[in-house]
Amino acid sequence: MTRVLCLFRDLILYTVLILGGFTLVILAGIRMTDISLFITYGNVMSVFCVVFPAVLISNAWPAVNLAMSFGARRGDCFWSLELVGFLLTAFFVADNLLLTNLSDSPEVARIGLETVPVLAIPAFALVQAMLFMIRIPKGRVTRNVIWGVSWFMGWALGVAIESVCLFEEFPPFFRPVALTTPLWAILCLVFAVPGVVLAVLAWRNMKKVVVQL
Repeated sequence: MTRVLCLFRDLILYTVLILGGFTLVILAGIRMTDISLFITYGNVMSVFCVVFPAVLISNAWPAVNLAMSFGARRGDCFWSLELVGFLLTAFFVADNLLLTNLSDSPEVARIGLETVPVLAIPAFALVQAMLFMIRIPKGRVTRNVIWGVSWFMGWALGVAIESVCLFEEFPPFFRPVALTTPLWAILCLVFAVPGVVLAVLAWRNMKKVVVQL
């Protein structure tokens, strides 16, 4: 599996470098200027955190196909994708946590450690949706539906988390944004259960996949 993971080295490296650089620019802009654009980007990081790991992993099929063409086992390819998806999710969550807490601005929603599972569980569930969708031919209704629903749910959850963390006008049952709050626990369950089902289906699909030369 280590050799398969090497094929994803560029994906992980470029994500860390680009997102890290982007975060530094946004952080510097928030702390050193009054430009509202930087604050806006600081407040949408939770949306990026939920959606982008799935978007990035959806483009990983060429590397998997290349690995299998050189004799890599399908099981190694699947678990490599899972590990890469987990690493991307962890990095986006950590980046969001650092940015919102180091920005030192009342206009940027501050994400606490208790909110990390509420971000990470849906984000990783969307990764499973992309792994299931990755081998469905483009143009199929099933692929379009999965992509559209995943995209909408991810954005909606990210916006909701940012809004509750930023504004105090929300009713008490919205706070805190943590698994200890029934509302957020239920929402995470709504993501997690389909995520597990899609992960199993993605594993079954991977066992049947045919290498494309």
